[in-house]
Amino acid sequence: AALFGFIVSRAPRGDYGSGSKLLHHMVLGNNFVGETLFDVERLLFSPDITSEKSHLFVAGLARAGTTVLMRTLYENGKFTSLTYRDMPFILAPNLWRKIAGFSRQDTEMKERAHGDGLKINYDSPEALEEVFWRTFCGSDYIKKNGLIPMTADNEILDKFKAFVGLILNNSPDNCYLSKNNNNILRLDSIARAFPNALIIVPFRDPLQQAFSLLNQHKKFLKKHSDDAFAKKYMTWLAHHEFGADHRPFLFDGTNEDEKNTQDLSYWLTIWINTYSYLMNNLPPQAVFLSYENLCDKSELVWEKLSKQINLSPYTDKISFTKALHPINEPVPGDLLQKSNNIYKRLIVKSIGVI
Repeated sequence: AALFGFIVSRAPRGDYGSGSKLLHHMVLGNNFVGETLFDVERLLFSPDITSEKSHLFVAGLARAGTTVLMRTLYENGKFTSLTYRDMPFILAPNLWRKIAGFSRQDTEMKERAHGDGLKINYDSPEALEEVFWRTFCGSDYIKKNGLIPMTADNEILDKFKAFVGLILNNSPDNCYLSKNNNNILRLDSIARAFPNALIIVPFRDPLQQAFSLLNQHKKFLKKHSDDAFAKKYMTWLAHHEFGADHRPFLFDGTNEDEKNTQDLSYWLTIWINTYSYLMNNLPPQAVFLSYENLCDKSELVWEKLSKQINLSPYTDKISFTKALHPINEPVPGDLLQKSNNIYKRLIVKSIGVI
């Protein structure tokens, strides 16, 4: 407790000062510390590890509206998720709350690093769950040049169920809400851990999604060149979607020749590989969700989704805004045709399609 008090007193909320960076490095940069914190957390808070609840997992390729979807679901009040306030003690959220208290400082909304207009504060839900998987089985799927599919054993799944129970400790009647794109590498394991869960896999027009990924990659390359801590931060969270530590999904377990990540074709190929894999490896508990349909037919799609997860009807009008980028970069015709063919097949499978 004295050690934690020492660290906390030197970890200012707000900008990442030297004390805050040290805290993140100590907690997130050392698996032994993470595992120890998790063991202490389980001992102190005895989590409910039931697998019967209807938890909700949002997982797909980045830039398909997953954050907006998660936030709208979170606002319903039925779900509990990790938030920025849990950083960096992701594996010991209840212990961290006891030590740090429920400070309401720094609740001002600020635009997130993506520069996409979405604003966040300490109480915003975010994709922080991957810290668990990286800590306990990172070597199984995080490779030097990419991320490969993995299957979690029963011991890991028991720990994951305990982890979810710890997150729900203060809201036992709620279900867990996860937004974690890396979960597409372990969908069968998620389904085994929580057979009553629903897994939503969003997708977007391939060229639009690939272009958005390329733009984010360029932004984060610059950010990481200017800020070494920002690069470490994303690596600790195993967020390798873009930036200086970009590592693509490698669904066949091998890496192809080095590709030009500044080329739109590279990101369109990632889109093709990702959704081809998902169409052939989706567990029964998973559904596809079209970003375009969610925006164009918001109320219809949301009504069908709400019924599937037993959400109370929203009193406010549901509306999602579609982002369309003008794209002038050339891509090979065969690549574009292949992606469009996959997209058409996904649309047919998407929830909310009549």
